[in-house]
Amino acid sequence: MYVHAFRTNNVRFPLYLVMVQDGHGHGQVVAFAFVKNKTEVYIRRLFEAFQQAKVEACSKVQVVLTDKDFVERQTVSRLLPQASLHLCIFHVLRAFSCGIAECNLNQSQRERVSEIFEQLVYAHDENEFNEARSELQSFPSEANYYNRCLEICKHQWAFCYTKSNLSFGNRTNNIVESQNHKIKMALNGKVTFIESIRKLMKLFNIQHDEHMQQNALADARPHTCTILGCHDSSVQN
Repeated sequence: MYVHAFRTNNVRFPLYLVMVQDGHGHGQVVAFAFVKNKTEVYIRRLFEAFQQAKVEACSKVQVVLTDKDFVERQTVSRLLPQASLHLCIFHVLRAFSCGIAECNLNQSQRERVSEIFEQLVYAHDENEFNEARSELQSFPSEANYYNRCLEICKHQWAFCYTKSNLSFGNRTNNIVESQNHKIKMALNGKVTFIESIRKLMKLFNIQHDEHMQQNALADARPHTCTILGCHDSSVQN
């Protein structure tokens, strides 16, 4: 997972974060970098540097959850060929809503088209997905947008295709968006570049210590398990 946030310092360098989800569901920052701009050259350098520093860890990445930024996705796909790319469904739903905004639909039709697309996003199997896609074809303009922009990457956002990949049920960028909000609370466009690095290191170290403490407490708790239908709470790990 990764996210960028603008206006974090007075030189206006975009900030990129690389985050992972640990076994307790916490988002952990594993790298951050300021880049001159969002061009492919700088984004590639960022991920190449991270990959070189964490060769073994990167080789074990199975899923990368992203938004629809083409340059970022292309770079990650090239550097982590073994990983499955997933699209944040919030961004997918928003992209579809924006894509059909100019279509000539009344309120009732717009709501129905949105419902159909949500059925595509949450379909549990391919039959369910194909039925919803067939229904969408009855709205030619909206189906045309879908066919041009979203059909090609359906394996990255439709549940019936992504459910077999190890994603811990996480289908949105909520973890990184939450971190983005915390960063913007700590920084603003007037903070100097050096001061922004100091504040980020302090924030990430505090978060890391808090997560480690929470994880240790969770691991120390006795866990009740059920064996062969037996609900005896005295049986514990």
